[in-house]
Amino acid sequence: MLSESNIAECQSKFNLSYHVPFARICQDLVGFQGKDVLEVGGSLPPEFVFDYLHVKSWSGIETPDYEESLKQAGGLSHTGTILYDLQDVPKLGFKDRSIEKYNFFLANIEDLPPEYYETYDLIFSIATFEHIHKLPAALDKMFLALKPGGKLFSLFAPIWSSCDGHHLPKITDRSGQVFDFANSPIPPWGHLLIRPPELCDYLYQYTDKETADLIVYYVYNSPHINRYFTEDYLSFIEASLFEIVQINLMFEVSVDESIQTRLERLCPGRRLFKNNGLLTLLERTEGMRSELVSIGDKFLRDLNLKDINLIVFPNWSESAETFGLELQEVMAKLVRHSKKGYIKILVYNSQIPAEDADFILSSIIMNLLMEESVEVDRGPDITLLQDLNQRQWSALIPNLQFRVKLKCESKQAILVSKVETILTIELEQIDTHIPSK
Repeated sequence: MLSESNIAECQSKFNLSYHVPFARICQDLVGFQGKDVLEVGGSLPPEFVFDYLHVKSWSGIETPDYEESLKQAGGLSHTGTILYDLQDVPKLGFKDRSIEKYNFFLANIEDLPPEYYETYDLIFSIATFEHIHKLPAALDKMFLALKPGGKLFSLFAPIWSSCDGHHLPKITDRSGQVFDFANSPIPPWGHLLIRPPELCDYLYQYTDKETADLIVYYVYNSPHINRYFTEDYLSFIEASLFEIVQINLMFEVSVDESIQTRLERLCPGRRLFKNNGLLTLLERTEGMRSELVSIGDKFLRDLNLKDINLIVFPNWSESAETFGLELQEVMAKLVRHSKKGYIKILVYNSQIPAEDADFILSSIIMNLLMEESVEVDRGPDITLLQDLNQRQWSALIPNLQFRVKLKCESKQAILVSKVETILTIELEQIDTHIPSK
């Protein structure tokens, strides 16, 4: 078993650092022995998890692009994982896998498919939650991955609201100086107290301009962290389906009163700046899956779907004239269809206020009525979708027959919704996929 006496031995033997003492905390709180474990955001080596943690099985998930983003900054920051010895990377997704005693997935937890639901006794996640952008969706998937009674242990730092929450990856400047979040020229809480142009000017006194500009990019714009405050994590966890067993503010430091006042003024509604990280222990209790299902069922009932449901993703950031004519073509095609009473058109928007999108859509329908001399009230049913969350997408996608591709469409919305699993057709293919008889 992992003990105080062999922590240093494991760190040296497996080239690990914080992983070992964090695993010891999880062992004391929950235990690993005899359990099927899913590691989210890591790939601890087999010898460590079997010989020291005594798990029944271990599956590690690493997001595909995180290490690549760190390479761009001058070097990898993780050691001791199996990531660097991988072969045949294209076969490391969730699909078509033969599950063994030890498994590694190069994938995102948000994409976990149903065949892995209710599989694990424990989810172990360290130094990962600060990198997950779609945290509510990730929590949903982790909940579903656990067996009833299973637990989620997460210990992560540094988070955005902490003194070194910029989480600067390793960067080497022209003179050979090496910076990272543990050795940073940025003053404590500087990423929250200083605007980007001011931080650039500040850094020029410590390093060359190219490196200073790169640091500012990683602080404010790089996708390698999510920039959630402590209060955000607490809210996401509270809103999840998990039962909270334990939450601790970790690695606290003192904050000067004047700094605290400035932080609260610049970050309204935030007060928790002392803690560098969070420890969370959550449980999937019996009966909670039915609540998740009922949320999706209610959403679908409210949509009042038809026999044939299709979706379009206009690019609302373009002028209404640009995408409006194309959207009107789609609607005109379906308004004239013999099965129009069985059709629902879902028009997605996550780019402009709902009232603006509704006005544009109403104008398109009015133009259609004037030009086509048809009765839209007999079909198809046209519904505006506004900024769905991952639970809603998960419920909706299996009920969509296809997406009609537009020339002027929102690629970002399509990517976020993950509708690539449904059929995509061109305007002229509608009659082929919705036969008149």
